[in-house]
Parts: sequence; structure tokens; C-alpha cells
Amino acid sequence: YIGKALPSMGTRVSISVMVIKGGKILDLSGAKIFWYIDEKLISRGGEPTVAFTVTKRGGDSHFVRVIVESKDGKFENSTRVPVVKPLLAVGIPYPNNTVPQNSELRLKALPFFFNVSSLTDLRFSWEVGEEKITSVSENELIVRVGTPLSELQRNLLLVASAENIRNPGEVGKEIVRLKIQ
Repeated sequence: YIGKALPSMGTRVSISVMVIKGGKILDLSGAKIFWYIDEKLISRGGEPTVAFTVTKRGGDSHFVRVIVESKDGKFENSTRVPVVKPLLAVGIPYPNNTVPQNSELRLKALPFFFNVSSLTDLRFSWEVGEEKITSVSENELIVRVGTPLSELQRNLLLVASAENIRNPGEVGKEIVRLKIQ
């Protein structure tokens, strides 16, 4: 899905190697290719692509190192694959989260970096003020805003969360404070 650009814990990642020497891509058929993830050897065949499952939590990274031994020489390189935490963003179409009184707001929760293939794999829940609103796979919410009778009623707290149905520990949450004018 669109919000799955970076890996989170449990994501399957594929990495490939290509060697360029003298401006030309080398033929790696027959080469020995050694893949290391966090300094642990995971493959020693001739495959230029390796896959692994992310086992670290968001904020950490996996260190990937590859060594290629071919008829053209020995080449080594490494990279880090960052791991991110699931994130939920709520699109508020009003500057400074200031909404007009007596209006209807259409809000959308946008999940990023969840280890799912579809929005239907997420359970969304909402809180508006102190009222809990739950539904399965509904990332949109309509909120009707009235006329505040006091200064206290001009502030509306909104909490959106999403949970991976298959992995309940994978949760994203956003808290938004709306100001009613």
C-alpha cells in the first residue's frame, strides 16, 4: 500500500548487488557472493539478490555487507537498512488546526510503515473528546462541530489509532487538538 516505503519489524526485505568497474556493469555469473546481515553470514552462493526479515524495532537498523569474488576481482560494500516504527497521520484540511464552528469535518487517518499489504489488515479507532468510536478498517471519520458555549468547548481533542490485526503489537497513534472558531 502507499504508506509502506520503509521496512518495519517483520517486513521481508530484498537486496541486490551490482558491480560496476570502469563504467561497465560486470557479469556476476560464476561469482561467489557472500551476504552478511548484522555480521552474520546468511548466504554464500552466487545469487546477486538476498532476502531477509527485519527483526529489529523502529529506530534501529540492520547492517548489510556483501562480498563479491569474481574473475574481475574482489569487491566489498555495505549499507544500513533503517527500521521505522508504524506511524499514523491525520489529515486536517485547516491551517493551524482551526476549524469553523457549525461545520462538518471529514478526517482521514493515513497509516505509514505498517507491516501489512492492505488497509483492510488494520483496525482503526477514534476518540473525539471523550467519546470512543471504533470500527474495523475504516480510516475516515466525519465530525460535526457545533457552536462552543464556553472557552473550554473551543478545544476538541481527537485521537486516532491503527492496529495491525495480525500483529496487535504493531500500533500507530496520533493526537490532534482542534480549535473551534
